[in-house]
Amino acid sequence: PAVQTGRTSSFRRAFRMRGPLPDIELAPVNPQLGSYFGTTEGVLVVSVPDPAPLGLKAGDVVLGVDGRAVSSPRQLLRVLGSYEPGEPLTLEVMRQKKRVTLKGTLGR
Repeated sequence: PAVQTGRTSSFRRAFRMRGPLPDIELAPVNPQLGSYFGTTEGVLVVSVPDPAPLGLKAGDVVLGVDGRAVSSPRQLLRVLGSYEPGEPLTLEVMRQKKRVTLKGTLGR
């Protein structure tokens, strides 16, 4: 479940997640953002709470979850929503223009 937080200056739409990753804000990657972050695919992490769930940082671009590519905030939220609390998962992330793998579990 996501709450649209409306338009932001650089993003078409931003979404704040409820549920297993509360208070994470996501945005689709557009061509302008893609050139800055090193990828035109995936979902931008705009902000995360402290401590950050799954090791995510603001500025990360989530490319996929357990080999499933994600291209929009809603799709990422749907994929994450298919996991049970405590179930392990692997995120493929672009961080500072480098591909990084993050492993973890969703909270309750």
